[in-house]
Amino acid sequence: MNVKKLFLSTMIVVLLLLPTPVLARSWTTVPEADWSYTAPNNEDQYAYISQYTSVIRNSNLYYFSNDKMHIVNTNTGKHKASIDYLKNSNLLYSFFGSLAQVDNKGNVYAITATRDSEGVYAYKLTAYNDVGKKLWEKPYKEKIRSISGVLILDNGSIMTYLETGSERFVTYTYDTKGNLKTKKEWKSYIDGYQNGYFTTITVIGKQKSRLSYYDDSMKLKFTQDFNFSDGYYSGITTDGLVIYYKYNSTTDKTTYFAKDSTGKKVWSKELSGQAGRDTLYDDHHPGKGTFKSYFGGTVGNKFFLIDSKGKTQQLTMGDHNFQTADDQTVMLQNDKKLEIYKASDLSLLHSMKLTETNKGDQFLYTGSGIVYRIDSKNEISKINIADPAVGVYINGVKQSYDVSPQNINNTIMVPLRGVVEALGGKVIWQDGGVNIQYGEKQIVMKVNQTKATINGESYMMSQAPVIYRDATLIPLRFLSEALGAKVKWVQEENNVYIEL
Repeated sequence: MNVKKLFLSTMIVVLLLLPTPVLARSWTTVPEADWSYTAPNNEDQYAYISQYTSVIRNSNLYYFSNDKMHIVNTNTGKHKASIDYLKNSNLLYSFFGSLAQVDNKGNVYAITATRDSEGVYAYKLTAYNDVGKKLWEKPYKEKIRSISGVLILDNGSIMTYLETGSERFVTYTYDTKGNLKTKKEWKSYIDGYQNGYFTTITVIGKQKSRLSYYDDSMKLKFTQDFNFSDGYYSGITTDGLVIYYKYNSTTDKTTYFAKDSTGKKVWSKELSGQAGRDTLYDDHHPGKGTFKSYFGGTVGNKFFLIDSKGKTQQLTMGDHNFQTADDQTVMLQNDKKLEIYKASDLSLLHSMKLTETNKGDQFLYTGSGIVYRIDSKNEISKINIADPAVGVYINGVKQSYDVSPQNINNTIMVPLRGVVEALGGKVIWQDGGVNIQYGEKQIVMKVNQTKATINGESYMMSQAPVIYRDATLIPLRFLSEALGAKVKWVQEENNVYIEL
């Protein structure tokens, strides 16, 4: 048979064997990771990484371990920096939230304090960039009672709040360069910042408090009085609805209700079970952006979502935890499976079965089907459940590459040098092209061009070689069969097997 006809027939078979895109992906095992990174062990100090000690901002994963904050690039899985944020500090912590924050640019802001010989603490705020360099530092002269914190406002400003007395606070607001914008004293308790609202609480009676909501300029937007006998305060949504809930132990039911800025009740929903955590807790959203348009959480053994008009959806998940993402999807996890749902109708997008060996692992969800798995050995892996990396086996041996193989336009693309050298060939870059030498065969191709030559004869590839994360990816089947290897694609496993 003519070599060109053979190649054309081969490419038709390749296209038939390649996976077809589907909306939902279901995995019986954990898919191939884009990359894996293991946090170094520091003798006896070895803190376990979890969703409560990690956030993801600006293509970086930030986590606490061994009294330091560490930064890993989420595109490459490479360690970028470690920040000794607790150096000389007598105020110890290892979590994000009140005392440490990361803004959307990846800058870190951490509050620390040192204690003098008389037991008086001196507080300060320190800013670092995403490679661990200290940007600026702000010391405070106030005598702090017990509460302090740092907030990142939606307009990019950084605010610190310091308790100076009973229901007395002082706040400092800075720009990202550390320039002071405003200083303000408050005769109320500072509750925090949520969905664009800075919130204070003032006691106005034995069982009554006043909630006050401010914008980023600290302009009062509205107030709302609340009786403790009515239930508990949960928070405020992005559309300005104030959420409360009350549990009835007799009926084992929880009533959630929302009020607008005028105090008018917009909706009220009674759900079976006792209230658990809800979407207004920050540690359920480790990624960037905001989970908009829905309030939800755990009630009994179910997960629920309620939109601004009161429309309610529920899923039975047993004992579970959840995380939200700014693409308006939700990850639910119990000891048997991890599932990702579309918030608008709670339709299943992707699922992954958990086994005895990994059901105790931690997972961070950032949207688009991407999760970061943290196992008991502090190995962090980036996994795209929606479109996972492709596993490659050569002669039965699992291959490991700095850049994982990818499925691009239904063509399996692999790192050029890694595969060629594993097959026993050589890669030479010359005259702006790639020269692959394997025995008596010589293959020449160029990045972004589908034309290639094998021993001087021209061929057209289904997908041009591309540069991906600083590595050259080439069509796997073309390469391996041009070198005389057999290729088998197992779609259920998302693996390619190459035999020489």
